[in-house]
Amino acid sequence: MSVRLKKQFIKLLDKDREFRYTVAGYIGLSDLLKASERLQTTGQKLDGAQTRVWGRF
Repeated sequence: MSVRLKKQFIKLLDKDREFRYTVAGYIGLSDLLKASERLQTTGQKLDGAQTRVWGRF
């Protein structure tokens, strides 16, 4: 990829929200965000369970 094309690509990512989201979709960013949300939910459930266990002691 030429330097000119790279600069143009970065400029589009910076200025064009729709282009940015399209690129994110192509690289699988939405899949990573979904996985992150699942991990966060699981962590919250584990935290609640741990709090209940410590409350019993």
